[in-house]
Amino acid sequence: MGLKAMGLEMDHAQVLVEQGQQDEALGIMKSLSERFPSNQQVLYNTAFILVEKGLYAEALPLLDRAHEMMPDHPQIRFAKACMLAEVGRMEEAWPLLNALIRDFPVETRTWLQEEDTYMEKIKADPRYPGLLATRAPKRR
Repeated sequence: MGLKAMGLEMDHAQVLVEQGQQDEALGIMKSLSERFPSNQQVLYNTAFILVEKGLYAEALPLLDRAHEMMPDHPQIRFAKACMLAEVGRMEEAWPLLNALIRDFPVETRTWLQEEDTYMEKIKADPRYPGLLATRAPKRR
């Protein structure tokens, strides 16, 4: 905590994003990522802003690093899959999507229903209908 903690700056960046000021928010997040290079929340939030700006190729390395730190985090896995698809690496994205629909079926179906631009390549893939039809294994 204290004045050098990331919480207030992260909150400030979030407010700026909500106000449509992605460039200013990105500046804050890049500063945070220099000070906290191993924090997955900083990596994910910086990547989120890059995605909002349509800078998918720049977001992917941050998501890769966040995914290495937290491989089971569903939002990080989903964001990584979307960015892989956007940069033309669909064959790497698809196993992540299959695992997500199996492990987090409700959340993944909800995310897949979004109309964000970065979802277009996934939805255009001929495997997409089958992905939505995947049933989660019954738990005992």
